[in-house]
Amino acid sequence: MVEREYLALNSLFDSIGLIEKGIEKVYHYLLQHQKIDNLKEVSTQFNLTLKRGYKICAVLNDLGLVQIYDRPMKIHLSTPPVAIWQRIINERIVELTQLFQEKKENAENALKEFIKIYDFVEQLTQEFVEFINYDLTNFDETYHSFLAEKECKIALGIRYKNDFSSIIKKYGISNIPEDLNKSLRAGMIKIKENLININIQVIFSTELIKELLSSEEFNLISKYIDLFDLEFKNIDVHVTDEVFSNFSLTDNELIQPSFDPTNKLFGSLSLEMQIFTKFFTIN
Repeated sequence: MVEREYLALNSLFDSIGLIEKGIEKVYHYLLQHQKIDNLKEVSTQFNLTLKRGYKICAVLNDLGLVQIYDRPMKIHLSTPPVAIWQRIINERIVELTQLFQEKKENAENALKEFIKIYDFVEQLTQEFVEFINYDLTNFDETYHSFLAEKECKIALGIRYKNDFSSIIKKYGISNIPEDLNKSLRAGMIKIKENLININIQVIFSTELIKELLSSEEFNLISKYIDLFDLEFKNIDVHVTDEVFSNFSLTDNELIQPSFDPTNKLFGSLSLEMQIFTKFFTIN
């Protein structure tokens, strides 16, 4: 059983490009015991040198998976581990997305140069992945799920930063800069006009709901949205103790938001549809 757990942890660390001998054993110990009071003893238990133990703990600390206290040295597991790992994986997705975008552009430029040099006729090809950069000047695109033709299903499991809540918090409802306020109003009106035409299903994680309801941003944004007297054709809301990330299904298009390393929303990308299944089987 332990070997199976080690393998799962190895796969998890490998998914973020991290290879560190013994890290899965030390982290497994922390998951079981919550803390390490004697690093030398634990390192010896796993046939690791104390120097290796220090290195592993430093890496775990950099990832935010542990908290280290000195005098005497204590290593405590950071909790909740699933939420922390979701943040780490989201950061990795951002990193890989940016890397992919760079390589994609290089490949496209190389092809264009080839076509240009040999004077070939370029043929149009269909894009298989679309990445959308969010911008408050195109507010409705940031909340594009509400512009669906027939229906949208939205899963919200993680709280993240976004420019809209930051602007509302910074300026309040009545002091938003005029040019930005104009864009926001235009986007809200476009969304409002479409809400009466679509079916909406939303699922929240319990932890997220607790955070949102007690936040300043929620109260401010609620007041701003109230200004538009939104009406819905049909909206179905569920709350669950399930742990999950954020994504949405707009008609037949699956979108997952992308975050920068500070957990700020900056865009979205398409992913496999199967990850949606278990969150929308609620009657």
